[in-house]
Amino acid sequence: MKSISLWTAVSSVLLFSQVHAFGNRGAIERVLYWYSYVAETEQFASNPATAAYTIAPGCVGSRAGGRCNLYELLSYLWHPEPLQDPIIDRPTPADLQAEFESGKSPLDPTNEHNWPPRDIYTKINQYKINQISNPPGKKPNAIINLTRSVDANRLFTGSSGFYEALSRAGGPINTLDADNKALLNAHEPVSQYRLDIVSRGQTSADLGRFLRSSDFEKYRFPVPTAKNPDPESLEKAVRALMGDDTIRVRTRLIPTVPDTGKFGFQTFQSLDVDATVNNYAGDQARLRTALTEAHVNFMADVIDPVSGARTTSTYNLHVNALNSAETALAGARGCAVSSLIRLEKRSKLLSSFDMKRSHFEEIRDNLTSFVYVH
Repeated sequence: MKSISLWTAVSSVLLFSQVHAFGNRGAIERVLYWYSYVAETEQFASNPATAAYTIAPGCVGSRAGGRCNLYELLSYLWHPEPLQDPIIDRPTPADLQAEFESGKSPLDPTNEHNWPPRDIYTKINQYKINQISNPPGKKPNAIINLTRSVDANRLFTGSSGFYEALSRAGGPINTLDADNKALLNAHEPVSQYRLDIVSRGQTSADLGRFLRSSDFEKYRFPVPTAKNPDPESLEKAVRALMGDDTIRVRTRLIPTVPDTGKFGFQTFQSLDVDATVNNYAGDQARLRTALTEAHVNFMADVIDPVSGARTTSTYNLHVNALNSAETALAGARGCAVSSLIRLEKRSKLLSSFDMKRSHFEEIRDNLTSFVYVH
């Protein structure tokens, strides 16, 4: 049985990039930001003087009270990628409006209250323009889109970064939901639009959680490609820890959640610890521990063996992004939510391992690190 060094197994899958919102994940999360924004607009519509806006409070637009429309908000939250100019390359509200209100499934400017969330998502996801600025080192006509980095500090003033901003994004949805219920209980009228904001916002948060779960499992169980026919994975790391190349990590199918079919989101496979352990002919207790060990090792900061520089692992960043999406959904619903891939606080397992790293002590007190147990 072949065994490789743990450092080789771990370091080859721990890259040094930030995890933000790319592609469909970035699109659906911006749909959530939009519904949270209009939820606060509706919440304070009857008495703007009491307004205490939390989401994108600095976005000043063309709506009553200086509130922003969808295009103004998307432009305001756009964040430049490296070598993009924050002013010259920023998509303008006028350009966004022209693009969103034309082509396939255009948004009807006279019927905004009934815009299908799927159409908003599709327009955000498909928007692409050529970069206007052309700085040295950048290919001419590089692509600018709406689904990559978001300006977290503009989204929530004082935010520590993307993860915190995303985790807070569901709160305004639940606040409006509570207001709606209070009005209904008092036999006061509530517009269908206010009810739709809540249901659409909660659906957006649910879809965001689904996509973040799917993204993480695809990252943990990468598909071989022509360029990389034998990618590093959780399975390889566990085999290295156990010294047993016969180990096979089992998965189970995660079905689509309600409404994902309308968006074209696909089912995905998730780690099944019990099936993995129960189908192993060797030391099952040790294998169960090794699965947790591999996760904890992946969560650790990567330390350059030459310079000693410490970098947060990409695995850790993906866990943080998934946890933030879970928190956003819980915030939108105003209650705890069950995970699509079941989670348990990793801090419960700290006593099982000799971990003196300050990084773990820091994240132990935050809801940013979990062990995948199924």
